[in-house]
Amino acid sequence: MELDRSQMTPNAFGYSEVRGTMFHVEITTRAGKARCTARLACEKDYPMMSLVRCE
Repeated sequence: MELDRSQMTPNAFGYSEVRGTMFHVEITTRAGKARCTARLACEKDYPMMSLVRCE
């Protein structure tokens, strides 16, 4: 997981809020013999979830 900290800007209370466009995540999960990898990454200013592969 990576977080694009360049998008962080302090609000009126002095902290930054996390937005989906800040994340780049890849996760692999297994169930029985199946194994799937999914990704969350920013595409055209939108946090797009996608299935990368299933085996």
